[in-house]
Amino acid sequence: MNESNQNTDEGLVRAIGTRALGINIVNLVVGGGIFVLPGVIAAELGSAAILAYLVCSIAVALVFLCFAEVGSRVTRSGGAYAYIEEALRATT
Repeated sequence: MNESNQNTDEGLVRAIGTRALGINIVNLVVGGGIFVLPGVIAAELGSAAILAYLVCSIAVALVFLCFAEVGSRVTRSGGAYAYIEEALRATT
């Protein structure tokens, strides 16, 4: 940025860094997920919303267990990418 654009009369810098952008994205995701989504689900499903959350939490727990199992078998770092690469390497 041009130095004249960065300095304003209020003393504020008109720039956003990588860290601030990342924190803002986390804020939007957490804010939208925690405060908005349960209200929308409750409005759509009524009293079945609690059951839907329980079913979804079981499904997510099963996915986490799969990742834990694969993570115990693949010793390299890299997460899902390393797991997929290892699986494709074993089939060829």
